[in-house]
Amino acid sequence: MPDTKKLLITFFSIFIFFSILSCSYSKLRVKPLSKDSFWDSGKEYVYKSNEKLEIAICFEKMINNQIEFFVEISNLDTIPVLIDPSQFYYKYTLHKKLSIDSTHSIPVMAKNPENEIDNIDKKIANENSAYATKQALNTACLFTGCLLSLATISDKTEEEWEEEHETRESILDNMSQDTESHTNTIDHLENQKSRLEFDTIRKTTLFQNQTISGSLKFSLKKHAKGIKIILPVDNYIITFEYEQWWEKM
Repeated sequence: MPDTKKLLITFFSIFIFFSILSCSYSKLRVKPLSKDSFWDSGKEYVYKSNEKLEIAICFEKMINNQIEFFVEISNLDTIPVLIDPSQFYYKYTLHKKLSIDSTHSIPVMAKNPENEIDNIDKKIANENSAYATKQALNTACLFTGCLLSLATISDKTEEEWEEEHETRESILDNMSQDTESHTNTIDHLENQKSRLEFDTIRKTTLFQNQTISGSLKFSLKKHAKGIKIILPVDNYIITFEYEQWWEKM
């Protein structure tokens, strides 16, 4: 009996310990190493400029294993400049004491919004095709059932009529559910596409005194201690260094 009591106490102690652990979580922190940062609306920006460009950047959030930055780029020159986010990338280090330049990490390329929009267009086309096929099959089943019913109208019992009615109602319910699911899926994909079209940095030619701004997304390297964002623009390479860590909340 004493052994059983000890086992129960041990079990509940372990249960309480893991329950407490499950109530806490870790939040990703990404902070610029530059001392020349400034704050605006709760976000820490870093600003760099030369004779041709002005660039401001801030860490926005981590979502779906991606890290997202807000970037604003202005062209100060009379010569147009091409902004191509598919050429942007970052390097990282897994060791806090090692500089990013001393490591040989594979560059993590920015998400290309043009590719992501194309992928969503394919998903929309596939969804529309699958929905049309389902509805056509269900309609064919209804039509065939009606023809068979008319052909054997004089031979049916009341029970058979009820069974056919239930079958038709079931098919109509399925069609209605498919329509609702299809509408929700298309709405979700269209919203994703709209955010990519209007909220992200996209490939753009900037003329004099023009500015482009939007989000820039990368795959998250969870164990990175430092990252160096590298933005090749025209003949310039603009870099921004950040430290990265997880803070228990």
